[in-house]
Amino acid sequence: MQVKNAYKNKGKTSDDEFFAIQNFFSRDNARRMMPWTDEPVPAWIKTDESQLKYNVAAQEKDADSVLNYFKRMLAFKKSNPAFSLGTYREISISDDAYIYERAYKNETFTVVCNFKKESVIAVKGGKVVLSNLNRARADGVYRPYECAVIKTENA
Repeated sequence: MQVKNAYKNKGKTSDDEFFAIQNFFSRDNARRMMPWTDEPVPAWIKTDESQLKYNVAAQEKDADSVLNYFKRMLAFKKSNPAFSLGTYREISISDDAYIYERAYKNETFTVVCNFKKESVIAVKGGKVVLSNLNRARADGVYRPYECAVIKTENA
């Protein structure tokens, strides 16, 4: 709807230029329905073939899917009071990475989120308790688009 409404007011902007801008800034793609299966579904925005392979049934079968990672992340958050009751300390925030710490009682967790296409150097040491890329250890080098939660020692 956002794009449809903006199109009415595009003025002298060419269609190609208008859609190039909208493809970058519009949230319409984020509003698409998540198909339950690989069957085509009626939708207010046309479903394309790539969406059909990213459906709930397929995601549930894939242990490394975004859906299953999100479930693990929520379960982790619910089972660790540091993320709801603990203190928050920002370590680093930039366009490339977001690193922060959550602490409660005798537990401290450091969260490293890499938003870059390249690796970033960050927290080394501690025990990895959650990672979207199945990280085994906190070696200090975080891969492109990686997010990891590391349980660190209290000082």
